[in-house]
Amino acid sequence: MLNEITNQKKHSFVLYNKLNEQIKCDLYFTEPQQPAPIIILLHGFKGFKDWGFLPTLAEKLALAGNIVINFDFSRNGIIDKQKMIYNAEIFASNLISIEIDDAFTIIKSIHSNQIPGYNLESNWNNKIYLAGFSRGAGISILLSNLTQIDKLALLAPISTFNRYTKRQIENWRNTGKLIFKNYLTNQNLYINYSYIEEILVNSEKYDLIISISKLKMPILIIHGLADLTVNVKESKMLFEAINSVQKYLILIENAGHTFNAQHPYFEERKEINDIIQHLIKFFT
Repeated sequence: MLNEITNQKKHSFVLYNKLNEQIKCDLYFTEPQQPAPIIILLHGFKGFKDWGFLPTLAEKLALAGNIVINFDFSRNGIIDKQKMIYNAEIFASNLISIEIDDAFTIIKSIHSNQIPGYNLESNWNNKIYLAGFSRGAGISILLSNLTQIDKLALLAPISTFNRYTKRQIENWRNTGKLIFKNYLTNQNLYINYSYIEEILVNSEKYDLIISISKLKMPILIIHGLADLTVNVKESKMLFEAINSVQKYLILIENAGHTFNAQHPYFEERKEINDIIQHLIKFFT
């Protein structure tokens, strides 16, 4: 139980994707639960469900009356969430197609009322919303073209999965891996060439600008103006491509890629609280 005053609860469960790999999930809700939409949170590159502000975001959205599912992509590789240590081999083997399948597995489980340990029958109002962060926002865009999503929120979204120069890709092809350092832990991480190879082979299918232009549901984009990881221009490109009549772009002053939040998230940030209020309003 998270909050005895509001009787808010957190229920953890595990699903399995088509590769029989674990998708660890946390479901946030209140009791009694009125019929409500389900909001699925999708973390980003090097992310995980317990990173930084994500659990706080899940709690606050649930307190506003929603049912929230916050989950780990099956190959995010995280093995120590406090110290941010990864299983480098699992992390390196991740693919866009696997992340799409992970999220789709959750949605299929919702529609078939097969969330282990939780009965959706009288609690869910048949609406599904997505809130994706960074690369998770890109996955959210693609997923919204594959199944019925009623509202889509994108936090610091990427506008393309191919974020690499021709020289980087050529070296990557020759060595089989792209190596980089996790500066928070000094751990060397890498991505297998199969990651960028899949993106190149599916360049049209994975084109986020084209994909978002096909969507008709309400879409909210939130981006920090001081984001040095994903330039705010990427959100503006996505916003311009949206053909939905209900589209919203909110730019946060002096906010970086994580909206100035760190991990662990010990100290509340005004930027995060503002984003939560924007999301609550959008999802209401």
